[in-house]
Amino acid sequence: MWRFTTQVDYDGSAARYPWPTFHHDAARTGCATAPGSPIYSSMVGRVKDVNGNIAIGAEVYIYFQSDTTTSTVPVPKHTGEYRTDPVKSVGDTGRTEVNRGGYSINQLATSGLYKTEVVYDNVNKWKRSITLSSGLNVVDLNMSEL
Repeated sequence: MWRFTTQVDYDGSAARYPWPTFHHDAARTGCATAPGSPIYSSMVGRVKDVNGNIAIGAEVYIYFQSDTTTSTVPVPKHTGEYRTDPVKSVGDTGRTEVNRGGYSINQLATSGLYKTEVVYDNVNKWKRSITLSSGLNVVDLNMSEL
């Protein structure tokens, strides 16, 4: 019977061993380099009607802010695609009612000024001057305040 042995010389240098654990690091990110900050923004929130009730099925449109024109917002990295269809606010998405009336619009550029149009129950309202930071932005749309 043959017996093979292997000697491993580990000095703890991360430069020599850049992938020391499963999925790279203790946080299991799977990234060989440190994750960067988000490039795009997401806008999430709840929609309420003019009476302050949850507005399930409200249509939320997003545009670039402009006083003279309404220009649609492109989807990054998708040539020729623009957000022309509305995002609809949703009802109960789980066992609790925390997310009732919620909406989400993703992949928005962080530079520039936005405005939204909310259409619900034959009423449409505008929210202007929305500035987004990178990552997640919570923007509740209460139609009685728009």
